[in-house]
Amino acid sequence: AWPKPGSNIMRDELTAAMKAAMRAQDKARLGTIRLVLAAIKDRDLAILNKSGDSCADTCRIADDEIAQILATMIKQRRESIAMYRKAGREDQAAAEEAEAAILAGFLPQQLSAEDLDQLLGYRRRLGQQSPSRGPHRTVDPVGHVDDPVPGGGTE
Repeated sequence: AWPKPGSNIMRDELTAAMKAAMRAQDKARLGTIRLVLAAIKDRDLAILNKSGDSCADTCRIADDEIAQILATMIKQRRESIAMYRKAGREDQAAAEEAEAAILAGFLPQQLSAEDLDQLLGYRRRLGQQSPSRGPHRTVDPVGHVDDPVPGGGTE
């Protein structure tokens, strides 16, 4: 369910959500999305500075890195919530919870425990096939294909 490496769908979704929040005058959502976009821009600039002007138009982080940024920001919010609650600052904790919920809305949906069990059961069934059949392709839970011989053929 994580984004494919190299894609920029999440960046486009964040930009569209920022525009929608501006139109709706939703200041909390707009502020949170702007923080995410600023973090993305910082990472883009870091890549540009490392590589020089050779990729001035193409130096943009991909969706998998944007998902990592979002996950880090959510983790920071959860840590802040715990600290605010410990200090008796429920108003601040509620604000952090709202931001964490907004951020989580942009992450790909996680697999449920039931879906994961189904995938693992499928993987186990593949592994129990007779070795006398020779090499066969297997697919792990995240969709990576394991070919025993490059190209998917037999030796």
